[in-house]
Amino acid sequence: MLHEFKYSLLTQLREKQSLFWLFCFPLLLSTAFYSAFGNLYEDHEVFQTIPIAVVAQTENEWFSMALESVSEGEDALFAVTEADRAEAETLLQDKRVEGIVFVGKTLSLTVRGSGVAPSILQSFLEQYAVQEAVIKDIAAQQPERLDVVMAAMSQDLNCLKTEPLTQGSMDPYAHYFFALLAMVAMMGSSRGLQASVSNQANLSPIGARKTVSPIHKFQCVAAHTLSSFLVQSLSMCVCISYILFVLRVDMGERIAMLYVAGLAGTLTGVAMGYCIGAIPGLSETVKVGISIGVTLGSSLFSGLYVAEIKAAIMTSCPLLNDINPTAVVVDLFYCLSMYEDYDRFLQKLLILGIMTLVFLFAGFLMTRRKRHASL
Repeated sequence: MLHEFKYSLLTQLREKQSLFWLFCFPLLLSTAFYSAFGNLYEDHEVFQTIPIAVVAQTENEWFSMALESVSEGEDALFAVTEADRAEAETLLQDKRVEGIVFVGKTLSLTVRGSGVAPSILQSFLEQYAVQEAVIKDIAAQQPERLDVVMAAMSQDLNCLKTEPLTQGSMDPYAHYFFALLAMVAMMGSSRGLQASVSNQANLSPIGARKTVSPIHKFQCVAAHTLSSFLVQSLSMCVCISYILFVLRVDMGERIAMLYVAGLAGTLTGVAMGYCIGAIPGLSETVKVGISIGVTLGSSLFSGLYVAEIKAAIMTSCPLLNDINPTAVVVDLFYCLSMYEDYDRFLQKLLILGIMTLVFLFAGFLMTRRKRHASL
């Protein structure tokens, strides 16, 4: 069996066309994904300090204090530039600030468009205007309470507070990389299919030789399947490492478990291919077509092309996600990234393990004790 495993492994590593699909294609696709989605989260969805210009037409000590309180520290709400009207308008036209605050008898605001930053700036000014009226009223009627009221309102103006929903990655575009890794796992079906076909005498000349050889058929199948799993696992590990350490995509902090999830998915992909290859009465070309169709189709429903598809299926027919091996592999990566415990991860891993056993058992039943009248 070790002899069969060795030469099966060497044969697969010498197939140049297979090596491209094993190693080059996943890296090229992940690079394309990174070019499309890599900076969208940081640029558009992660909050950043808002640059503003302040034109002081009259002195307003209270507003200056309030503005200073939200413009200090690492989590500053605003980055303030003091300027005259002409300079501030130039900064706004050059898109170097999000808005101009004019400090006069009343506060006024000029922005260059709509969006999150102008809305935050407007809300801040509206909140300050309300609190300024309260402070003036307290100063006139109960001056002894002024310090307490101003301290409380100063805390209210520090309205930016980070409350993480999870310790993992919050990048919504990470889904595409999860789905990509799941597709790489299911591409192992082509390896598993070859392991099955190469041991069938009616489909492969090598299979005919193995059939009349003294080595037990189970050993041939097991050796080829294990070598296929090893080669596909190497492809998976290279792809995960490239995404994590070269592209630096945030996929959570459980790095080792990401490899475990990838290898579990790879085993299922190889087992699925072995099962497809064992279907009787079909030519090798038809089986290859089925394998490619299943891989691409399951990747479609796992959200590889449109992320919302998987969420829509989860809402309307969650069972479909549970029987789609690619979607289950995506869920493995999601569980590692989003949940602090391993309960959901182990549930998905159990589902994947059951699928793997079913594929292997079905393939074994379809290939055992076959007889040929003539070779």
